[in-house]
Amino acid sequence: MATSPDRKKWKTMAAEDRIAAVNTILVLHPRFRDAINLLRRCYEDGRRSAEPVCRALLGVSGVGKTTVIDRYRRSFPVEETETATLQRVLKVTLQPNAKPKGIAADILFALRAPT
Repeated sequence: MATSPDRKKWKTMAAEDRIAAVNTILVLHPRFRDAINLLRRCYEDGRRSAEPVCRALLGVSGVGKTTVIDRYRRSFPVEETETATLQRVLKVTLQPNAKPKGIAADILFALRAPT
């Protein structure tokens, strides 16, 4: 059986390159899909509300919050019009022990608001 070009390349890659390549793999396991579906339901619920809806995704470090959000946000690319920038899903990263003034600054930063 012949070895595929990818396998040949893998065998000759430096260890650091292999690690970097493995770190880009996303396993769409059931809990990941559940998290994406929960965000979709929250988004749809918010669209039916008269007031803007904010949601927070909380969890300990390393559980995949950023990966879930980044994957979900791909479904809602930023749209530029002549008069505005439409950003349907906003990702705001808060600093540890954030205070209201700092949260406001983090939201403005995520919106790319002029300083």
